[in-house]
Amino acid sequence: MRMKKLVTTSIITLLLVAGFGMYTAKSQSVTEQKTSRFGLFGDVGLFQHSSDFRGLPGLPTCCPRYDNGTGTGLFLGVVYDIPLSTGFSLNLRGVYSSHKGTFTNTETRPVLDNTNTVVDGIFEHRLETTLGVIGFEPIVRYSVLGNLAINGGATISYALQKNYTQQETILSPSTGTFGNGKRVELQNDGAIPQSSSIGLAALAGLSYDIPLSKAWTLAPEFLYTIGLTNEVQDLKWTVNAMRFGATLFYQPQPSVAKEPIIEPEKIEEKPVIVEKNIVQIETPPNPPKPTMTVNIQAVGMDNTDTEVPLERLRIEEFISTQMYPLLNYVFFDDNSAEIPARYNVLHNSKIQEFTDKSLKNLQNKNSLEVYYDILNVVGFRMSRLPKSKLTLTGCNSNLNAELGNLKLSEARAEAVKNYLVNTWNIAPNRITTKTRNLPEVSSNIETGVEENRRVELSSTVLEVLDPIIILDTLRTTNPPSVKFLPSAVIVETGVKTWNVVASQQGKIHRSYKGDGEIPRSLIWRINDEQATMPRESTPIDYTLNATDKTGQLTATSSGSIPVEFISIERKQSEKREDKYIDRYNLILFDFDRATITPNHKRIIDFIGRRTTDKSTIGIVGYTDLKGTLERNQSLQLQRANAVAKALNKGAITVKGSGDSEQLFDNALPEGRFYNRTVVIEVETPIEK
Repeated sequence: MRMKKLVTTSIITLLLVAGFGMYTAKSQSVTEQKTSRFGLFGDVGLFQHSSDFRGLPGLPTCCPRYDNGTGTGLFLGVVYDIPLSTGFSLNLRGVYSSHKGTFTNTETRPVLDNTNTVVDGIFEHRLETTLGVIGFEPIVRYSVLGNLAINGGATISYALQKNYTQQETILSPSTGTFGNGKRVELQNDGAIPQSSSIGLAALAGLSYDIPLSKAWTLAPEFLYTIGLTNEVQDLKWTVNAMRFGATLFYQPQPSVAKEPIIEPEKIEEKPVIVEKNIVQIETPPNPPKPTMTVNIQAVGMDNTDTEVPLERLRIEEFISTQMYPLLNYVFFDDNSAEIPARYNVLHNSKIQEFTDKSLKNLQNKNSLEVYYDILNVVGFRMSRLPKSKLTLTGCNSNLNAELGNLKLSEARAEAVKNYLVNTWNIAPNRITTKTRNLPEVSSNIETGVEENRRVELSSTVLEVLDPIIILDTLRTTNPPSVKFLPSAVIVETGVKTWNVVASQQGKIHRSYKGDGEIPRSLIWRINDEQATMPRESTPIDYTLNATDKTGQLTATSSGSIPVEFISIERKQSEKREDKYIDRYNLILFDFDRATITPNHKRIIDFIGRRTTDKSTIGIVGYTDLKGTLERNQSLQLQRANAVAKALNKGAITVKGSGDSEQLFDNALPEGRFYNRTVVIEVETPIEK
């Protein structure tokens, strides 16, 4: 509506100016343009961005879609006007344009408030762009009524600048924050990726010449440009502009005619014709040019990595509880008492940003990433539990430089204590330090020496080291993985570069690229990527691009995967059967043991309270890579069976993870501890 009003106002303004020009021109004889003229012009532009995309390529975003945007800008340039015939002239322009655009989208989706109640959250997605181009505008002008002319032509432009800024803001509820502890996230800026360098637009409008003198003319104008090319490759985004401004022309006047000079009569010279014999030489035909063809297909993969038909990808949302137990050890490098850099340490001024909401927003991290915040979790909880006390037991590997080195053990315990005291302001008398050589329950001295270089944390209040429990929305896919099958057929040349891109509505979800021969298969494990999993029922498009070694041949093949997205809201409105899916990661075991400890029992009791006789429970046992294959497979089942026996509720299935599957990096001591675990998944039907 606003744009229509501006168009109407601009046309009326142009007509008023034309009327004024007719009035002021009565005393001047405006003759037909017979010579070229040149000048300067300037326009104010009102821009309308016609778009349909989720976000810019390769940039993280949660926006469902940016539909349209608006903005303002300027057009400045030079012009050269050439008369063609009666009423027609060719207007050649060199133009510079700079303008801004703003896209916004307000989204509503369910969130948990500070009472763990599901409420509607309102989020604003904002994208702001700055575009600067130079261009060439050939325009044909035709005088239809005196000095009133219609204009038609095109704009061919080259981008000098295409920048953006984006962010997502929580509008409601007023108490919510993102995982970074703030109400704003996904803040990015920079050059627009994959932007188009060359642009093309159609142009039409009106202008009116107002003579100021014999040489000078002012021409108010109203123009409208329609973008024909997208601003970003493979993204639906064109820009239209309504322009109103004026051109100031200068037309050089003819000089006074001089007396004609009579030249002497020329004598006509007759040409001399020389005959030549023409010899026709047959050239051999050009050899056939090499060709290149590529192809790509997609199939599904089940949980056993067996190929299955991929008629569609089904994505479903479930309400889920996830548990992240804390390993109560801090590990140190050989003969060192410095806390390793892989642990997250804060400055004292930043501890106010670490809150309960910070803990609840760890759902996009895995258990090992959560563990690296153990010192901050302990510091935060002790500051909230003033009666809690902590014991730190420093240990060493009792080998080489650490042999009998109790001073090193003490220094390690003091390093942890100093961090809690100086950063988290915990009173020193609430923290007790002890020293010993090997831990009381030590790892194998040959294969687990790094695991014994540690400080052990224990507390009089169990809540200090309790697992982190998060209520979240879990998404699952069926099938859980997609396998791409790319191939290339080439004559005489080989592949230089290739890339495979999977996107949805312009948003890239997964990409692969490489040099040389194309792999036979590429596996996309969608089910393991909660943060970037598609969230709408639009097809996923996948494309293979390849270039040969000469750089002269390119080929493309593409396909699409239908997607069905089933949200929690959809299931509720359609009264579909639903269920809770709870995942508990992890219950940790000591080296080469399957013993259920009191801490394990507390976790198992918590899980038992959240299950019913109708629950389906899957328990998978894991080990690290230390030990023989036979011993590890046996230990996996022992751990899974020990948990199943202690849980003793619902329909339980038990299995070991296999011979080589690892959850975390086995090269790190904490990675090996988190690999000595069981993972419990509980599915419980929701009673209606």
